[in-house]
Amino acid sequence: MTPDKDRCLGNIYTLAKKKGIKIGDLETSCDVSIGYLARLRQDKKQALPGSEFLFHAAVLLGTTVDKLLNFDYRLAVDTEIYLSTFISRLTQDTVTGKLSWRADTACYPSAFVTDRPVPAPAHPLLALDPVLSQQGKSKEIYLSPFHPAARDLVPKAAWRAALSGDSDVLLVRLMKEQDPAAGAGDPWEELELYLCGSNNNILSALCHTNWQNPGVLDSGLIDLYETVSMMFQQCSLDQYAVSTIDRYMDSRSGQ
Repeated sequence: MTPDKDRCLGNIYTLAKKKGIKIGDLETSCDVSIGYLARLRQDKKQALPGSEFLFHAAVLLGTTVDKLLNFDYRLAVDTEIYLSTFISRLTQDTVTGKLSWRADTACYPSAFVTDRPVPAPAHPLLALDPVLSQQGKSKEIYLSPFHPAARDLVPKAAWRAALSGDSDVLLVRLMKEQDPAAGAGDPWEELELYLCGSNNNILSALCHTNWQNPGVLDSGLIDLYETVSMMFQQCSLDQYAVSTIDRYMDSRSGQ
């Protein structure tokens, strides 16, 4: 989407209203004169607000410059704006190291089918296949609250980070595997975001990317996913590993 001045200014006014920030106070906080935005609306020569103003405005409004330029918050409902601010904060805290992510392998369903009943899975995103259960068999499936009827969803990556002592945020990259014999369409992927009890006793579905009808949250979720996945791709070693390797290398020096 090409940046547009009317959309950008509309986003600023919309977010300021939602957050209870007066435009004059916003302009003062961004080191521009009061009335700057009103004059900008009437100025046909200047296409967009200045980059420094956009940066400071984005911070105050709980968003990013990219979203001010490319989203259309005027079309978003209050919940989407609320979650967009939350997702932006998650991304910022991930970059600055304030939020530490770890792999959540417990949400991967087992591929095995057993011929006997088994206890229900402990993870809130897993369930027993109801069709096989009726046949006296057991198999775990990933059960998404966003697609409650789907039985062929496969998590490809899952990470969680602690928000507080008893609550985690959970980010899942999900794929729907189509059965060619059934004549179904192409497979698709999406990202899902949850709040989850640290002991998996509760689950709250927040949002997901919509491959059929992308919304205002999709870009933020993709940014968060790419930020987290990039950090996992980097090789990081704890102090124990570093000290052990250093001692070994020192013991072999000169040999």
